[in-house]
Amino acid sequence: MIGGIKRFFGLLALYARMDLVWMVRDFRNAIFYFFSDTIMNIGAVTSTFLLAERFSGLGRWSRDEAHGIIGNVTLTELLPHE
Repeated sequence: MIGGIKRFFGLLALYARMDLVWMVRDFRNAIFYFFSDTIMNIGAVTSTFLLAERFSGLGRWSRDEAHGIIGNVTLTELLPHE
């Protein structure tokens, strides 16, 4: 069991390094990926925010709760991941 978990995280780290090497293989591609990811994140947060405002919340969440969730998503998207 422990060996399987160690292998899983080892493979996850390997795949993350391979993705990073592929994305930053040259300066032009790195800038392209950075800006395209930024635009996608802004669009996702903005659309969720506008839906919450339009319908006074999202599902069972009130408008304020939805805005709190959007804030959490925005903060976590700034953290390095992959």
